[in-house]
Amino acid sequence: MDLPVINARLFGEDGMRAPGARVGWLLPLPWFSELHFGAQNAKGETMQSFLQSDEAAEERPIGGRPFTEPGVRSPADLAWLARWVNGFDLSDTWTAQLGGSFVHGPNASGRDGETYVYGGDVVVKWRPLDAERGWPFVKLQAEVTGRTYEADAFSLCLDEADCESTTLRVGDETLHDWGFYAQALWGFRRNWAAGVRVEHANASGDDFDLDTTLEIGEASFSDPSQDPFRDDRTRLSPLLVFHPSEFSRLRLQANYDWTQAPELDDALSIWAGIEILFGAHSAHAY
Repeated sequence: MDLPVINARLFGEDGMRAPGARVGWLLPLPWFSELHFGAQNAKGETMQSFLQSDEAAEERPIGGRPFTEPGVRSPADLAWLARWVNGFDLSDTWTAQLGGSFVHGPNASGRDGETYVYGGDVVVKWRPLDAERGWPFVKLQAEVTGRTYEADAFSLCLDEADCESTTLRVGDETLHDWGFYAQALWGFRRNWAAGVRVEHANASGDDFDLDTTLEIGEASFSDPSQDPFRDDRTRLSPLLVFHPSEFSRLRLQANYDWTQAPELDDALSIWAGIEILFGAHSAHAY
């Protein structure tokens, strides 16, 4: 399935990607348990919740806050991440995985701006002992994710001809976004699978309204339900998948979105995709 609404909101459509390093530790426990620690450059267009870029901030502003470029000056300005994942065999045919993740780093609202992203996820799989090339199967998956965006205070010049007497000080603000998704995928016959996903995202903490501020001459804020990037949104997505071979996949998916943002309407979209794998590849379940 495509990227969930809350993931796209927190990490952008391309996900959170930046140069960095990560280490893992397989814990000495009677079940599979692994810790990951890492650090990434917090700056770039694919670091939406952190130092992003001016282009990304213009396209997808967070809380209406203006973009600043504090830069990376020390290890404290990197995005630091941790993840703990645990795997269990519930029976001969059922397995489960539980995970938790946390990321902290600076954001582009100012020198004192900081972002915290946190989440928990669970995956449960069923596959009978007599499965043929991986079918039939059932996969249940859910994730809850949240973001605390501590936006720094800033100054705004209302009249460039007389900034000294028209500069407006706008205080800091803490913005909260959270959401979840839950999905099921059923491999009902060899090479075929059907699924459905339900998801929701919402926010708290007022957006800064630049246009109204310039018009009335004092700081103005709006409810996040008016923001197409932070509004309350619910999506329902059915899916049908066909694997012509172990190296290819055809996918048909529908998304129906309910949204509160006044400039957007509820929308239905249909997606069709094809994936073909060439060359050497890692081991898989076939």
